[in-house]
Order: sequence, then C-alpha cells, then structure tokens
Amino acid sequence: MYLVPYANEAFDAEVHAGGSGIAARYATTGTFTASTSWTTFDTTTVNGLAETFWGGAFDGKYVYFAPHAQGIVPRYDTATGFGSLGSWSAYDTTRVAVLDGGTTPGYTGSAYDGRFVYLLPNSGSTLIRYDTASTFTADCAWSTFDVDGVVTVDGGVSGYQSAVFDGQYVYLIPDNNGLFLRFDATVAGPLPNLPAFHGSFL
Repeated sequence: MYLVPYANEAFDAEVHAGGSGIAARYATTGTFTASTSWTTFDTTTVNGLAETFWGGAFDGKYVYFAPHAQGIVPRYDTATGFGSLGSWSAYDTTRVAVLDGGTTPGYTGSAYDGRFVYLLPNSGSTLIRYDTASTFTADCAWSTFDVDGVVTVDGGVSGYQSAVFDGQYVYLIPDNNGLFLRFDATVAGPLPNLPAFHGSFL
C-alpha cells in the first residue's frame, strides 16, 4: 500500500513551503503497527520539485503520483527496492502543458485504462495522459486534451477530483461543478485480469 505525499507541517512550512515529497509504503504481509512493515522515500531526491501530490495510479508494474503543484510526475518501479533512487524516475508535465501566463497546471487524481495513465485537471482544463507503451521520459509519450471544449461552466471548468475506469470508459468525477465527463477509451487495452492487476487508486 502506497501513501501519496501532499503536505508536511512538521517543520512549520519551512521545507518546500509545506509541501511534502515523503512517500510511504506499507507491506501488507507485515504487522500494521510494526515499524519494519513501513518504508519511506523522498521523491525530491529524484527531482527537487517532485512534491505535493494528490492521488495516483498503478499500471501493474509502476506507481505514478499525480502532481498537484509543481508538475513533476514521479514513477516507481514496484519490481525494485522502494528506497533505491534507481527505482524512481520523473517527468516534467510542463514540457507538454502550461496555463496562460506560463503557470503550472495542478492535477488531482489519476486513472489507468489498461494502456494510458490519465492526470485529471484541477487548476486549468488540460487533461494529460501518458502512453505506457512508450518511454516514460519521452515527450511524444504524453498528450493533452482541453476539457473546456466539452464541458464549460461560469468562469470555466472548476476541475475534477478523481476518476474511474469501467473497462470501456474513463469517468472524470467533478470537484464541485457537478458536471461529469466521460471518455471512450475503447482504443486502449482491456482492464487487466486479476490477480496480476491490482487497480488504480485516487
């Protein structure tokens, strides 16, 4: 089980302005209250801006964290050691998506459809996705879509909070505008069979 870091007030917001990059992992085969069942990793050692996340997704091998503030997506290879720097890589989404004025979009939650990993827009309206059949750090593996062209509300799209994949569609769950968005992902692979696939998390 992976805990995605968001905020750390332990140092009175003196480190990363209160944002956190300390990810935690619990080995479910261990005793929940035993310290030996838990390990941590600081994602800012992969990229100094890799902090403040909101949810993520699992594609059967890699865990992805959705960047809520800085645009950096860390990816962890679950076949390797959690605490090893070599087990992690990062991609800067500002290479393919920026808001007016050059600001960084914020994402809340992610989903996996059997091939693509989606990052859900919370600030701005740019949905971004990664093609897991391509190299993680390659710009061509990432694509964007402006959801503002499909659903608009007064003042623009207010953002999405999470998503779910049902085997055909990816549903974007609204933050506070009440307007659901559904994407037909039939071009992607089918939902992987259990037990090899363990799902995505919000």
